[in-house]
Amino acid sequence: MRWIFIALSLLMAQTAMAAGTATKVKIGFVDYERLSRELPDTKKAITKLKGELDKKQKTINKMREQFEGEVEAYKKQQSLMAADKRAQKEEQLRQKQMDLAQKFQKLQQELQQREAELMQKLESKVVNVINKIGDRDAYDMILRVQPGVLYRKRHRDITDEVVKLYTKHYGTK
Repeated sequence: MRWIFIALSLLMAQTAMAAGTATKVKIGFVDYERLSRELPDTKKAITKLKGELDKKQKTINKMREQFEGEVEAYKKQQSLMAADKRAQKEEQLRQKQMDLAQKFQKLQQELQQREAELMQKLESKVVNVINKIGDRDAYDMILRVQPGVLYRKRHRDITDEVVKLYTKHYGTK
């Protein structure tokens, strides 16, 4: 959908120039991959997420180790157990394995949600900065560089300016 908008915008700009109007279209680019590496808030958010992940991963690892210990103990005692006790213990172990898998899946979902929330907050700040640059420097359009973009004029890349202005306005809170 974005590509359609971009293509239509560029087509309209070309049409206006071809119609003989002296209007020059000024287009800038922002490389979001670089922003994610260079903005102070992004680095802080990534560090915070990594800390949360490490803490929760330790809890999951501890639970997994306990489960593995129970499985080993069961394997050693299995031949000495009555059939009904063995079936009961196997069901308990299956249930614990499913619980562990569910907790791991929930952890992944929580972290994805936290990442999305943090990135959404950063995105609104970045868009605010890009709008200021666009208004200040009279850009007609500022595009996000996508992985599929094979070429763009490097002098139209305003990523450094976005980082500089973002840091000036928002600092490293």
